[in-house]
Amino acid sequence: MKRFNSILLICFTAILLVLTGCPKSPAKTTTEMPSFAAEGAKLIYHVDYFGDEYDFIVDLKKIGKDIEFDWSMTSPVNSSGSVEIKEKALKNATYLFNYFSDGDNIIMYDSTTVFMSKAVYNALKKNETVTIDAGDGDENLSFDDYEDFPVIINGEEKNLYCIYSSSDLFGWFWILDNQSFPLILKMDIGWTITLTEIVTE
Repeated sequence: MKRFNSILLICFTAILLVLTGCPKSPAKTTTEMPSFAAEGAKLIYHVDYFGDEYDFIVDLKKIGKDIEFDWSMTSPVNSSGSVEIKEKALKNATYLFNYFSDGDNIIMYDSTTVFMSKAVYNALKKNETVTIDAGDGDENLSFDDYEDFPVIINGEEKNLYCIYSSSDLFGWFWILDNQSFPLILKMDIGWTITLTEIVTE
């Protein structure tokens, strides 16, 4: 009878997991660069800025200790510029620069954009709360879950494994789960920017 009850309990637990869904287990920290992280790659984001919609396009020029890219925004904004993120910022920065003006050619020593720093990434991987500033002052960012994030890569839809995190200032961030390339896939801070396509060829 005890054995029968044990079998019933196992079956019930299995059914419950199927119905409710199993939480995703954390992946090991990936340090190998993703295949699309190449100089010359184009990252296409869609922006919804309080009703104004346009694309923000990142043309990667250099990937190494520093990252350099040209950027452009389509109509109705119609602006462009360039960014160089220094090694120090890629390692430690907690400030996210999110507001560009036409002709901006910015060198970042203490802030990042498009990418989270390794310090923020590592804290989230350890399920630690980390303080960032995305333009509205300090907010405490916490790990929530792992998710698959759909993106078109060279014409084919693929899922990118990402860290989903949220802050106490009603900010939400989806970050590529890759320590060497912690690319921001989506950010919602009252307005949204979402990676929709990557072109490498």
